[in-house]
Amino acid sequence: MSRSTINKLPLDVVIEVKRRLRSGSFDQVEIVSWLNGLGHSITKSALNRFAINLKKDDQALGLDREIMAGQGADVAALFEELALLKAREAEILARLKTVMIP
Repeated sequence: MSRSTINKLPLDVVIEVKRRLRSGSFDQVEIVSWLNGLGHSITKSALNRFAINLKKDDQALGLDREIMAGQGADVAALFEELALLKAREAEILARLKTVMIP
């Protein structure tokens, strides 16, 4: 996923946004209100673009949101772990770029 406005938020917030979008329990207006309440200036359009890309990424992985939403905490925890691993990978790659001689 690209470096959207949402992806620039703290990792724990991004994970929670993804969890809320995937759960189907929150609409985008509620998520934007929650984010803005946390002090992040996020527009509905930015969240909508993020949601569209997240859905595409999930579909590319063969993930069905309705099935995921019904799986509960175990699936959510695995997605959170995956998000942390991806963030760690990005950090390591960035560090490698700084230490490698061109």
